[in-house]
Parts: sequence; C-alpha cells; structure tokens
Amino acid sequence: RLAKRPGALRVALMSLDQMEGDNLSAGEVLPWLKSDSAALRKTAEWICDRHADWGNDLAVHYAAELRRVKSMANGKALAARLAKLATAPSIQSELAKSVADVSLGKAARLTALAAMASAPVNPAPDAWLDAIGATSSPLQPAAEQTLVSLRLAKSQQDHAALMLRRMGRSPA
Repeated sequence: RLAKRPGALRVALMSLDQMEGDNLSAGEVLPWLKSDSAALRKTAEWICDRHADWGNDLAVHYAAELRRVKSMANGKALAARLAKLATAPSIQSELAKSVADVSLGKAARLTALAAMASAPVNPAPDAWLDAIGATSSPLQPAAEQTLVSLRLAKSQQDHAALMLRRMGRSPA
C-alpha cells in the first residue's frame, strides 16, 4: 500500500532507519534506489549513506551505477557515496576493478579514483595500489592525487613512493 504513496513510504523508511535496532535491511532499501520518484530515490540514498555496514549488499548496485557515469558532474555524488561505503570489502574490490578497467569511460574511472581518495579506509587495500599503478597517461594526474591522499600502512609506503617516482612525481 505504501508503494503507491511515495511521501508516506519515505517517512516510513526514515522512521524504521532511525529506530533503535535493525529494523531495516539493505534488501528492503535497495529497490527504492531505482525509484521513479526522485524524492524517494534520494531518501533511499540517504539511508544507504548512513549504513557503511551494508556496503557488501550494495556493491552490485553501485558497480552498475559507476559503469553508467558519463561525466564528472554526475559522478561527484556517486564518488562521495562510494567513499562512505568503502570500508566494505566488496566496494573496495569494485573500486579497484573500475580503476583498472580500461573499457570503462574516463569519467567512471575518475569517479572511482575520487571515491578511493576520500574513503575512510586505513590502510588502503593493496588492490587499490595495484589499480592505481596500472593507470595510463589520461588518468595519471588523478591517480597521483589519489595515491598521495591514501592512508598507507608502513609496508605500503615504499611501494607508493616507487610508484610516484615512476609517475614522475617525487613523494611529499
């Protein structure tokens, strides 16, 4: 019944999310990320943004969203959303795959780099370093920026410094 009343559904979803306990699951919110109602879609995004623990459940959805990015303007919000969810291993994996996937458009790959750069992940996954190290010229400035912004373990710092030297930039 609520599906025909987007306003009431938004209130119900937000209320369930705010109640103590696990009253709402990723599976219950995921369909609304594709809603025709912009307000309902934004509510679902807002709820998902607050649940980094749902990252593994949301990875397939956001990987598809990433593949649809055609410009940095529409990738900016997605990068922020992915960064919030990047503590989930499957989101980390999707970001690495997207950066390394040369068949993806430049905007999609830049969006993935932006998400990596602002992700609260410490230390950065080795797969991110590998993906960044494999980037080619058109992405190299963004790859360098991402690399210097990552939180690295001591064991990763020498590798990152070597990567920066190879890219033509000395470590700061």
